[in-house]
Amino acid sequence: MPEELAGRYRAALSRWEAVESLATRASLSAREVELLRNGERGAARNALGLARTEIAAQKRGWEEELEIQEIQLKRARGTLARAVAQRDLAGAIVSRNDRLNGRIKGAVSVEEITKAEAEQKVAEGEILVRQADVEEAETRIRQLKRRIADLPNLSPTPPASKQE
Repeated sequence: MPEELAGRYRAALSRWEAVESLATRASLSAREVELLRNGERGAARNALGLARTEIAAQKRGWEEELEIQEIQLKRARGTLARAVAQRDLAGAIVSRNDRLNGRIKGAVSVEEITKAEAEQKVAEGEILVRQADVEEAETRIRQLKRRIADLPNLSPTPPASKQE
């Protein structure tokens, strides 16, 4: 889609420049100049304006999507931090259980030890999922920035002719 927009914009700009070149050439008859100014020149300006509008609208849409993705990235980083905290808590419980059982055999039941170790493994898995969420959001942001950067730079709006 950006390539199509860029192509239409370049074609319209080229058409506008060609018409302007003809319209300002001294070798044309006054009638040819008037026809260019009244017909083709206006059509070229309209085509260029339409292409510029489409590109600007696409850019606005992608910029809005970029804002949303940046918020999604913050959310993903927050859930990753929460998963890390849960893993750390589970690790602390496993360590505490090991210390207690090291001092007093059977102080912590086998079931509690198994449960704490399982919770630690689940938390590790959750971290992997949350890291993938962060990477996905970062990738989407990079893609949107590339799309925006790939849009053609818009030249200034062509001036209105004196006879229009």
